[in-house]
Amino acid sequence: MDCRVTVVEGDAPILLVAPHGFDDPYTAEITEEMASVLDCYAVINWGWERDDTVDFLNDKANCNNIKHCHEDVVKDEFLDPIFKYINRIETSYDEVNVFTIHGMSNLVKKQSGIKNLDMIIGYGAGGSSSCPAWKRKAFLYVLHKSGFFPCKGKAGGRFAGAGKNNLNQLYRKWYNDKTVDSMQIEIIRELRQDVQMAKETAQDLAGIIDEYLTFLDADGLPKSYDTQWEEIVKKEIPSF
Repeated sequence: MDCRVTVVEGDAPILLVAPHGFDDPYTAEITEEMASVLDCYAVINWGWERDDTVDFLNDKANCNNIKHCHEDVVKDEFLDPIFKYINRIETSYDEVNVFTIHGMSNLVKKQSGIKNLDMIIGYGAGGSSSCPAWKRKAFLYVLHKSGFFPCKGKAGGRFAGAGKNNLNQLYRKWYNDKTVDSMQIEIIRELRQDVQMAKETAQDLAGIIDEYLTFLDADGLPKSYDTQWEEIVKKEIPSF
């Protein structure tokens, strides 16, 4: 890969971002495959290695840290394409749906005590919510209904996506634009252990996002779903 960051042009109100594609195995490939299936925009970091400081000559930066993203070179390569695609989507749609794709260790399953844990969805719990409550509930419900076992990123937890410099908060704590909704998806290593598994996970997630975007009808009611879907999310999906 010659470029540290690649971009994907799309035609849907969705932007996928892989900030740690270099460090989190197969998250870049998952993001690329999802973008292909969804025909949506994507910004994928392949070459910036996560670090506490920015050193563009040695490919070092944390692309999930908004402060790092505003540094010279990182901004040109990674943040500016995000801005460009957000602006482009807003010219054609009433809202933008951003999903940042991350990877977490299998050890998280043991740490959480949740034996079936697949993913953790961060949406700013305990801080600035990065999307409306119904959206994160709907996404969690569709994940659950589709056979995955997601968790909510709990307030104060490392998967909440609530920190001021967390990329998930770009359009809440840095740029106030409520037409941009964001969620952070942490994927267990088991679901991205090799290229084939990553591709299958990507295709499943793409289908779920597509279903989630059409979850409600024109009257704001779920289409052909359990009428107790919100209660299911409350009772059956834990936080960690």
